[in-house]
Amino acid sequence: MTPTGTQALIIGLILTGTLVTCGFMKLLRSNKILTVLTLVALLIGIYGLLIRGEETEMPNGNGADFLAAPFVYVVSYALLRMLYKRVYKMEPTYERYSWYDAKEGRNQNWLDVTVYILPMLLSFVVPLMMGKLMFHS
Repeated sequence: MTPTGTQALIIGLILTGTLVTCGFMKLLRSNKILTVLTLVALLIGIYGLLIRGEETEMPNGNGADFLAAPFVYVVSYALLRMLYKRVYKMEPTYERYSWYDAKEGRNQNWLDVTVYILPMLLSFVVPLMMGKLMFHS
């Protein structure tokens, strides 16, 4: 059964929101976990491309495009994390209410914040742009 556009949109948003929450909780600090998540998210994104059509079309885009959002999040997070670790030789951290992470015992910098916030923004913007750029919807 092919999901409707609204169902595909909701599934994509729930999966992405779950990944964002896991990122904020610092549960994505393992290369093994990120590799598995990348593969699973890639399969979900491919499924979104396969079901994309008139059944998933919505007034302002195609709901199936949001099944690519988890992949966008995982890949952008993993790449930014890799960059951060190369520059600072430690894991990035993010404390939402302060520039100091008490658990890590250190101040945050702009790249710490970027590693956590940019993937979240990209995972919502890229699917919106996908249909306009790739499929000329």
